[in-house]
Amino acid sequence: MLMVQLYSQEQTYDEAARLLAESPHLRNLRGLSVWFDMTDAGFASLAESKNFQRVETLSVLGRTLTAARLQSLASTAWFRNLRVLRLSDNTSDAAFQELCQLGPFPRLHTLEQGRGRQSVESWQVFAKSKAFPALTHFQNGTGLGGGRMASASRARSGSGR
Repeated sequence: MLMVQLYSQEQTYDEAARLLAESPHLRNLRGLSVWFDMTDAGFASLAESKNFQRVETLSVLGRTLTAARLQSLASTAWFRNLRVLRLSDNTSDAAFQELCQLGPFPRLHTLEQGRGRQSVESWQVFAKSKAFPALTHFQNGTGLGGGRMASASRARSGSGR
């Protein structure tokens, strides 16, 4: 499996995202880890790539995701066909809720979220979501304390409070 990993906390790397997206050498890429900050332009480059059609695993910094950036990615077939999506570093409530409402992601079996601190409302949206029909593995780096698990469970069962 060919996988590309880049990491930086120093600056945004929209140009790196564009170069990755345009590289014909990455046509057989199966996994992509982009551990660097990007703006809307960087995410648009990734979304528009014709070379990522075989990508099955995407790892991205959650703190850089916005609802609009997720919409951009989710408009592509390659993103909707992911098997594994890893978000790290404080995915916002708005972005997490958007992900839950964008589906379906019919092949996504693994969703990992490091240090996600979603609100009770976000967990309710996740619990009611039909976006992840094949999900078999979900990991949240901080757990579901503070009433979040009970709230999500009630939302899933439709029992409300």
